[in-house]
Parts: sequence; C-alpha cells; structure tokens
Amino acid sequence: TLRNEVKATQRDLRRARRAGTLPADVLDDADRFDAGVDHLYERFDRLRTTKLDAKRIRVHGDLHLGQILWTGNDVVFIDFEGEPGAPMAQRTIKRSPLADLAGLIRSFDYAGRMSVQRAAERGRVGEGDVDAVGRWRQRWTDAVTRRLLEAYFDQIESADLIPAAAEDRRLLLDIYTLIKALYEVRYELSNRPDWVAWPLSAIVDLLPVSDR
Repeated sequence: TLRNEVKATQRDLRRARRAGTLPADVLDDADRFDAGVDHLYERFDRLRTTKLDAKRIRVHGDLHLGQILWTGNDVVFIDFEGEPGAPMAQRTIKRSPLADLAGLIRSFDYAGRMSVQRAAERGRVGEGDVDAVGRWRQRWTDAVTRRLLEAYFDQIESADLIPAAAEDRRLLLDIYTLIKALYEVRYELSNRPDWVAWPLSAIVDLLPVSDR
C-alpha cells in the first residue's frame, strides 16, 4: 500500500511540475520527497517482516474534525462511508484504529494552517508576522496532538487493539499518517494546488534530518 501511494503521489507531482501548476514554494520539498523515498521504505520495512501485536477493525476511514460535531451535550461522529475517492472494496477493509487517529492528527495540522492563512488574508496578521505566527501554530499543533495521543492511548489501552510496545505503536501511527498525507498531496494537486505545501511538508518531516 505504501509503495502504491508513494508512486501515485510522485506521478501526480511530476505531472503538475511539467504542466507548470506546481506552486514554486513546494518545489524544494517535492525534490526532497523524491530523494528520500528509499529512506521512507527503509523506515517502515519492519512492518513487512514483523508481526505486530495488534488487531484490525472496521474504522471510520475518513475521520477529520469536520466529521465530529458538538451537539451542546455530546460529540457525534458522522459520514461513515470512508474515503470518498476510494473503491468500495477498499473502504470496507479492516484496519488498525490508528488509521482514524492519524486522520485526526492530520486534521489538527490543517486546522492550524487554515487559521493562520485566513487571519493573514483578513489582515489580522501582518505580513512580517506570518512566520512568527506559523511557529506558534506549530507549537499549538504539537501540543494538541500530544494531548490527543495521551488521552487516546489511555482509553484504548485495555482493548488490546493496538501494540503494547510504544515503538510498535509509533511505527503504525506514523505509516498511517504518511499514507494520509500522501493522499492529501494528490487531493490538493487536483483541487487546491495552493495548499499542497501543507501535506507535503508533513511527509518531509518524516524523512531523516539529512534528507530534509
């Protein structure tokens, strides 16, 4: 799955570059992604050869903040049809619940970036302050993600659905986060090219420091 997702994303990035629709501010990250593909495969190669102590279940499949509603008294999850662009057979495949957790993590990243962008467009953030606000956004995203993981792992611990070992847990979560970000790159290239930098930077963050 990872190899297919990587190849599809590389193809779409190269096609956008040839067509001149790839934003100039993502060219360097696109090159880093291309150069670091082998390192991504190496990072997750253990999943190919090692059986983890985990289970697969029916998952939401397209979980993000827009699918979670607050009624005033409780939280309601909606739209359980899975990823709209995926074939039905693929949507019904059982996965680790960490797939949905990865979707939420990516959604927090989008929420922060969108807030900064809208504030800048409306003049609430001066042009010279965008970088400083962006650094604050990253700290906010990291803090919210950390709180989410702490609460999630605390509640799911006794269900025996995810690996007990923190290293295995992180490996699974990271690969689901990567696969989600790869999908987002392709989606943004087709619908909102100006936003493609957001998921592409998340992919680059998973590369070794020397490749960034």
